[in-house]
Amino acid sequence: MRLLAVALLAGFIVYSFIRVGTHAYKQMPGDWGVYYRAGDAMRQRLPIYTLEAGPLLTFKNAPVVALAAAPLSMLPRSVARMVSLLVDIVLLTGMMALALRLIDPGQRLVWLHMWIAMGALVFCYPYLFAQLYSGQTTVLFLASTVAGFYLAVHNRPRLAGLALSLGICLKLVPLCFIPYLLFVSRPARAITWTMLCTLALLLIPALWVGWEANALLLVEWPRHLRDTDLPEQVWRLQNQSVFSQLMRLLTDTSYEINFASLAVETVRKIWLTVSLLGAAVLYVFIYFTRHHAGALATHLALLLTYMTLFNPLAWRYNFLALAVPYAVVLAGLFRRPEDRMTLILLVGSCAFVTTPAHSQIYGARFIGASLLVAAVLSVHFYGNAKAQRSPQAI
Repeated sequence: MRLLAVALLAGFIVYSFIRVGTHAYKQMPGDWGVYYRAGDAMRQRLPIYTLEAGPLLTFKNAPVVALAAAPLSMLPRSVARMVSLLVDIVLLTGMMALALRLIDPGQRLVWLHMWIAMGALVFCYPYLFAQLYSGQTTVLFLASTVAGFYLAVHNRPRLAGLALSLGICLKLVPLCFIPYLLFVSRPARAITWTMLCTLALLLIPALWVGWEANALLLVEWPRHLRDTDLPEQVWRLQNQSVFSQLMRLLTDTSYEINFASLAVETVRKIWLTVSLLGAAVLYVFIYFTRHHAGALATHLALLLTYMTLFNPLAWRYNFLALAVPYAVVLAGLFRRPEDRMTLILLVGSCAFVTTPAHSQIYGARFIGASLLVAAVLSVHFYGNAKAQRSPQAI
C-alpha cells in the first residue's frame, strides 16, 4: 500500500509538470500571467493596476503580492511557471499535513493519513487540476490560512499572525478567521500580531517604490477593485457563491431563473446581511463546541467552507478549500464506518460539487458544499455521542 501511494503521488506530480511544461512557453492569458506581469511591472517600478489585458485579467491583489512575484518575473517565463507549480505542490502538501494533524493529533497512522489526504483531493479533482494548471493564488492563501489557524491554536501567536496576514493580503476572505483568535490561548497577542504583520506587509513595498508611491498604490488598490467589478462576473455559472446565487435568483439575468427584479445594490445588502448572520451562527456554534473532542478540525473545516461560499467570487479554484472538510469526513468515516448518514451526505456532496456546468445555474456547488457542512457536523456530533457512551467516558 505504501508503494502504491508513492507511485500514485509521483505519477500525478510528473504528469502535472509535463502538462504545465508543454504550455509554459506560450503566452500567458490566464491568472498566472497576471501575477508574472505584475511582478515584472513592480520590478521596473511601472503601474501594476492597469487594464492592458482587460478587466478580467488585471492584477487585483495587494501591492506586496506584486513585489513577492518580482523575483519570479526575473526568470524566463517557462522556468518561472514550473517554479510556481512546484511551490503550489509543496504548499498543498503542507496544508493537508497540518489539517490532518488537527484531525488526528496522535499522528501515528502516517500512511493512513496520506490515503485520507489523497482521497480528499480526489473529491476535489476538478478544482485541483484547475488550480495547478491555471496558476491561481488559491493554494497560497489557503496554505497561509490553514497554517495561521494551526499556529494560533498551538499557542504560536507571532507566527500565526504572520501566516494569517499573508493570506489576507492575497485574498481578503481569510478575514473571517480573525474572530477565531478570541478562542486561542493568547487572543490579544494573536490579534495584535495579525494586525501588525498585515500593516507591515502593506508597507514593505515602500522600501522598493518609495513611501509616496506605495501610499498611492494602497489608495489605488480598492479603487481598482471597485472599477473592475463586472456584473457578468457575479452571475456567471462558474461563480457558485451565495452572492452569485442571490444575483441569479433576484435580479434580471440571461438565465431566466430569477423570480424577482431587484436592484443590484439591494441584493448586495441582502448578501451582506446573510453573510453576517451566517458568521454569527458559525461563531455561536464554535463557542458552544470549543471544548468538544475533535473541535479544532471541525471548526477549521466549517470556516474554510464559509470562506468559500461567502466569497463574492467563488470560482472553481476556491472550492479546492473543500479538500480539508472532505479529509475531516473521511477520517471520521474510517474511525466509525457504521456512520451511514455521513456516508450518504458525503456521496451527495461529491455528486453536486462535481456536477456538469449546466446544472450550476441552480447553485450545484453551493448545494454540495452545504451537504459537506452537514457531513462535517454529522462526524462531529456522532463522534462525541459515541465518546459519551463509551466505557471510558463513564
